[in-house]
Amino acid sequence: MQGTSAWDRIDHPSQAVQTGEEIVAVALGVDPDRHQPYLSIKDLQPDPFIAFARCNLDAILTGTITKITPVGIFVRLERSIIGFLPASEAPHDQNFAVNDEMTVKVTSISITDRQVILSLDR
Repeated sequence: MQGTSAWDRIDHPSQAVQTGEEIVAVALGVDPDRHQPYLSIKDLQPDPFIAFARCNLDAILTGTITKITPVGIFVRLERSIIGFLPASEAPHDQNFAVNDEMTVKVTSISITDRQVILSLDR
């Protein structure tokens, strides 16, 4: 799993592990019809969202814009943490683009919903 963690968003398992690679995992169950085990690497690793939530409320952070939508801007704050800047918080006189850096303030963190709400650092 070089270069990635189980908590990162991936599109395919091959982005986290390679065929033939030895791993340590938790057995979650077996599909008896398909004779296929269900395994979890993620269950053995600490949740980076919890660590982020413990020490970043009201923090001023610089992140990278990953997506811009009509309702707001998504900003990657850490490798597996993406925050949301509502459109009402974004200045309408500035043009932002994906991959731009943006300095923001973490105004709300919901562990239950796994959401980080941002405002502009003013």
